Amino acid sequence: MAPDPARRPKTWLGPLSTITDITIGGCVVLLAVTVLLAGTSATGLRPNGLSFEAHVPAHLIEGLRAAPDALAPGAEFDGDVSVRMTATTAAQTALSVLTPVSGVLFVLAGAVILRRALRAAMWEGPFTLTVATRLRYLGYLAIFGGLAHALIAAITDALLLRRVLPDDHVAFSWVFTFPAPEIVIGFGMLAVSEIIRHGVRLREDVEGTI
Repeated sequence: MAPDPARRPKTWLGPLSTITDITIGGCVVLLAVTVLLAGTSATGLRPNGLSFEAHVPAHLIEGLRAAPDALAPGAEFDGDVSVRMTATTAAQTALSVLTPVSGVLFVLAGAVILRRALRAAMWEGPFTLTVATRLRYLGYLAIFGGLAHALIAAITDALLLRRVLPDDHVAFSWVFTFPAPEIVIGFGMLAVSEIIRHGVRLREDVEGTI
């Protein structure tokens, strides 16, 4: 039986739940706008299509390296050069929106799971198996979802790079950014989940001995 709202203690769970609701709504709107823009670009409803930006490693651009007196003696180009493609095909549009769409879906899934965990904590109490289970789901999402998003970003960046280089350019650049913050947060959520689960078991053992 749910506690009387008038007698429920005031905590930070309510405002945090409201923030997650706003985050979910924002993600849904952003996802819808992105898909709509990508669809109109891919179908030709927008004449110039969506533009995308590829990050080309400077050492792959022969013209820059061959430019005389471009840099001081002993210096060489390092880092990425941003190249923008203003007129895209349907395939290029799909590739260009794949990374942001996967990122929005990643945040949206995390916000939904967190919202359910907060609602369970508000109605059933924070130290329950329901809360522990949903925090565990959130931890798995942070770890595997973060890795999946980083892999998608690496693949799409590599494929988009091929779209802005000349056809006879055989170079291929692959850069994978390890999602360390997401991994740390994920293991933290798993640890908190296990702590709550262990506390629930201890409470059940104590209640069983009384």
